[in-house]
Amino acid sequence: MKSLSHSKLFFSATIAALLINAIFQLTDPLKQVEPRKLPFAHSWAWWAAQDFLEESKPPQVVLIGSSLMTNPVWSNEADYQNKDVDIALDRRVMYLDDAIKLRLRDTTARCFNLALPGAMLSDDYMVVKSLLIDEHKPRIVIFGLSPRDMVDSGFRCAASSNHYKYFSKFVDTNDLTELAMPYFWQRISYFISRTIYLEQKKSEAQYIAAELFKSFATGISGKHVTSDLVNPKVAQSRLAIYESEVEKGVWIAHPHDFDFYHDTEYEKLRERYGKSNVEGCENQRKWFEMCLALCKNAEIQPIIVNMPITQTNIDLFAPGVYQGCVSQMAAEARKFHCPFIDLQKKSAFVRSDFTDMCHMDASGGKKTLDFIADEIAGEPNCVASLKRANFEIADVVTTNKAVELRRIE
Repeated sequence: MKSLSHSKLFFSATIAALLINAIFQLTDPLKQVEPRKLPFAHSWAWWAAQDFLEESKPPQVVLIGSSLMTNPVWSNEADYQNKDVDIALDRRVMYLDDAIKLRLRDTTARCFNLALPGAMLSDDYMVVKSLLIDEHKPRIVIFGLSPRDMVDSGFRCAASSNHYKYFSKFVDTNDLTELAMPYFWQRISYFISRTIYLEQKKSEAQYIAAELFKSFATGISGKHVTSDLVNPKVAQSRLAIYESEVEKGVWIAHPHDFDFYHDTEYEKLRERYGKSNVEGCENQRKWFEMCLALCKNAEIQPIIVNMPITQTNIDLFAPGVYQGCVSQMAAEARKFHCPFIDLQKKSAFVRSDFTDMCHMDASGGKKTLDFIADEIAGEPNCVASLKRANFEIADVVTTNKAVELRRIE
């Protein structure tokens, strides 16, 4: 008899849970929670997005890519500004601002580095899709790429990336499921999260719970309770370029800091690149094609750059893979009628420009940005777009001043 009673209780509880879940799915009570308020780990993507969205004016030129773009640009910025630069807090690229102005005397450009360590082309797509829209839309996007951004045997799928997970909160990814998770077994947790409402909205639920706790605690204590008491921040005490989380003060570039060349991850990279093949590029190529289409539809001018790496790094790729991926980059550039700069073919880069087999230091960053500035200044569409942006900004400033004068009167 007890067993029967327990069975009925279990059956009733299951029905009730399913009913509540169905009501939640239909009404979506947590839909209105602002994504930027959700409790996220302080990842590279989180810092970059926060910095970008807090810019007083939208940058006209945005750099996108992996650490091959992040490291040299950021190191050069410390040299150029002659001060410590914390990449978690400041991603403006003043050197490129001035390099463009030097070449186009009557034109200014605000430049911003949105490159993310470890990013693949699928991550680049999510950056463009979620950030480079509406009032934040730039005029030019520089894709600083390498074949590693297209093929890496250590990369499971697009949806496994921490960058993708972060930006997926800001865009609808339902139509990306098959591309982001090519194999059915990769989609199991996704299907579960889509079926169980509170699993799908756990971050939103955590935020609501934290806000309720703060209101309750403030009412009891009479003192304002901050979110730090609910979501404590744990600072990282080690260099975090390959970590998923980072805090301010951890990753700082010092001006004129000499970087010794070292290849500490040779065996690890040989394992990842040696097992790669050109066919494996196809998934990421599709992401790149979608990314370029987004840019073109939004009237953003893409420029594709094959970032330089050492011959040691090239030799780690399986035969034909490196050149095959570079050829695909060039093919996409032709398809979307955008400039392609193959910096690997530039004789300007030497071993002393690198800190390891693939990452450049400040000297490599300066050379890279000079080549990019030359391309922008020599590309009529880029020049026209920047000049148009300058006129629009001038109009906005004039209009705002007129409004302010009317208020004073």
